[in-house]
Amino acid sequence: MSTIMTDLAQIKQSDEALTSFIRTYDSVYPTEFSEQVEDAKYFRSNVRDQKKIIQRKKIFEVSTMTEADIIMAGLTTTEQIVLSTKLNMRTNSFKEVDKVLGYTTSGSTSYNIYRKAIRKIENYLMLPEDQKLKRLLSDQQYNIFECMIKGMKNKDIAEQLGCSLGTVKTSKNRIRAKVLPLNELSIPVKGVNEII
Repeated sequence: MSTIMTDLAQIKQSDEALTSFIRTYDSVYPTEFSEQVEDAKYFRSNVRDQKKIIQRKKIFEVSTMTEADIIMAGLTTTEQIVLSTKLNMRTNSFKEVDKVLGYTTSGSTSYNIYRKAIRKIENYLMLPEDQKLKRLLSDQQYNIFECMIKGMKNKDIAEQLGCSLGTVKTSKNRIRAKVLPLNELSIPVKGVNEII
């Protein structure tokens, strides 16, 4: 996924550079550089075709992700809905996605949510296996999770981490809410059985 995002960034730069060249030389020197401008238009057309292919590849990779990957990537419910709607509709138009989801914007709302979800997925996929749970939990929740695995009592956890007893209890509930679905999907996460 990260190579796809890199390729898209490079293609965007190439497209912008070619468009800038065409605008400059087509309007300022229309006859002197007509051949170079035509070449630039041809290359820009190829670049845009490549962009479409890479975007389709990105959508395919996201569509083949498992439910576990989506949960572990830490997507919010809204992000999951926008992502699944976009993939199920098989459209490039975020305006249509906005209509289906009831947003009044002309595609900008679902587009921004979709981009954020893709970034989260990309960041998750680049992590080593032992760091993926850390992505799902906040830093404080991860520290509390490690203390839970050790079998520490709430009071001891609060003292060790320098937080209140209420914070520990609330965090434990949130940790369970995030980690238990992984157990239901039979995803092996070290320490999950100890906190159930």
